[in-house]
Amino acid sequence: ADLQAKKAKAAEKKRRQRQRQKEKKAREKNEEERETLRLKAEEERNRQMEEAKRVRDGLQAKPACLCCDFCGKRVKRRSDMLRKLQYVYCTTECVKRHQRELMAARAEARMK
Repeated sequence: ADLQAKKAKAAEKKRRQRQRQKEKKAREKNEEERETLRLKAEEERNRQMEEAKRVRDGLQAKPACLCCDFCGKRVKRRSDMLRKLQYVYCTTECVKRHQRELMAARAEARMK
């Protein structure tokens, strides 16, 4: 009787231990899913903010190709592109023209 009680107690302990492990794994999976959703939402928010900034700066939506942010001209190689701040340009002329445009918009905003 004593041996059976010990075996039953050990079996119950093992069952509880497995249940705790199962619950812990479920909690971890749930937290992982929540974190993934949070990261996706944050990524989407950042993308939307970047798009809004591009619109404010007078640029079109970001194309999927290797294109100049100012004139939209396709560039064959990434090495041919110029990068300034968060924008990518095909020539220094595009950089200068966009810079002038931004300065004019800021000056106009100050006049209002």
